[in-house]
Amino acid sequence: MTKTPQPPDKPRTAGRPAAMLRWIIAATAGLLVVISLAWVAAETALDHVLDRTIPSLHAAGFELAAGRRVRGGWPGSATLRLDAVRLDGPVRTGAPDGTVHNLTLHWRAEALVLQASLLHPRSVILIARGTQHVSLGELPELTLWGDRLAAYLPWQPRLPMPLPVEARALHAALGANGPDWITTIADARGSLLFSGGGNLAVRLSMQAITLPQAGQHPFGRTIERMTIAAALPPGLGSPSWPGMEPLLLQDLTVEWSALHLRLRGSVHPMPPGGPFPVGQFSLSVHGVRAALRAAAGDGDLSRGEAMALNGLAGLLEQAHDGGAVDTDTLHDLPVLLHDNVLWLGTVPLWRLG
Repeated sequence: MTKTPQPPDKPRTAGRPAAMLRWIIAATAGLLVVISLAWVAAETALDHVLDRTIPSLHAAGFELAAGRRVRGGWPGSATLRLDAVRLDGPVRTGAPDGTVHNLTLHWRAEALVLQASLLHPRSVILIARGTQHVSLGELPELTLWGDRLAAYLPWQPRLPMPLPVEARALHAALGANGPDWITTIADARGSLLFSGGGNLAVRLSMQAITLPQAGQHPFGRTIERMTIAAALPPGLGSPSWPGMEPLLLQDLTVEWSALHLRLRGSVHPMPPGGPFPVGQFSLSVHGVRAALRAAAGDGDLSRGEAMALNGLAGLLEQAHDGGAVDTDTLHDLPVLLHDNVLWLGTVPLWRLG
């Protein structure tokens, strides 16, 4: 029987995988060229930002000293690192009696990084790394360190200018009081809004704050959440500030596990006739009874802590006798700040510092 002839197999196209490989290599090389050119352009832009900032600081009387510029970050971002940064300059403040205070601001940082990132194309990210030291005049030095402390500066600053800020695992120590006086903040986010003429608005939200081991903490060392909204008056940095206009505390909310405080009011940072700020506020409190039970169970209260809690307990009883429906909340209590102490009537609530 005769076999039917079969058509020959079609030859395999041996060149297709090689062509595909050449295309992938060419595309990758082209992408690397584009990324490299973008990185060089971003590094040049960061240089321009720094070159533009230094003369502005000098014109304001500030001196900036740092090590050589170190470039990096390729390929994901462009960075410009300055090591051993030092910033020194004058700060003028005044009081209502006409007294002018000429103070000197000192800031030290192990490193300052300027970063351009594709994730934030409209901002130059300023990242302070390592330990920082800040002091103003004869005031105690503030030492800061943490996992991240950053601000987002627009490429082309113009007013009004928002400046978002963030911090993670931030530690703060005031003066040379030792490790028992360190405050830690797990997370902080917010913004500063510069509106011209010295107007500055501040909004911050902080989570998981651990107060220093030393000191008085009538409501507990751990603050679960704190939010701040404040407005500084016009004329910041002039001889008429901060004495002539008060600092407006639009909202300060402090939340412990049991107790929630809300404070609103105004404060004069440098009043005539005294070294301490003075202010008047309206205070609202929620969770008083739970806080009292927790404090009673702790059983280790100082005299000042006991006075603060007893004062709240007395006000709560007055509110209950007056027919208040919510017997665990106090509204619009008048609070004064003087002698570096927050006073609820004649009861000291909290000594600052």
